[in-house]
Amino acid sequence: MLSKTKELQNRVTEKECVNNFNVNLANERIALVDKLNKRLGQLNRLHRVAATINAATSLKECLATVVDQLSQVVASDYTSVMLFADDGTPTAVVENREMMVPLVERCKEGNPVHTIVTTGKPIYFANLANVLG
Repeated sequence: MLSKTKELQNRVTEKECVNNFNVNLANERIALVDKLNKRLGQLNRLHRVAATINAATSLKECLATVVDQLSQVVASDYTSVMLFADDGTPTAVVENREMMVPLVERCKEGNPVHTIVTTGKPIYFANLANVLG
């Protein structure tokens, strides 16, 4: 009788192990499918950007699509593109959302954004709220 009880316990334990393995396998598969779907979404956005660049009739339209789609690919709260003429004046500015101070104003001399644009080097702000006012 004792051996039958032990055998039944082993079968239950074995069945639990198989069930746990199947659950873990299903969870991994779900995670991989989610990751694949996210990547596919990113690639679709990049494809839309490429198609827009090829078919755009205006630079502003093209840049607006690029900024919109790429801000979703990199999941940013704020994205902008600013083109400059040879003399350094901005020729086109597109932002995915309007800020309190337009990007052109933030690029004026004395503003930290001006330093970033002119040097091409990032600046670390311990408290960005103090910088933006």
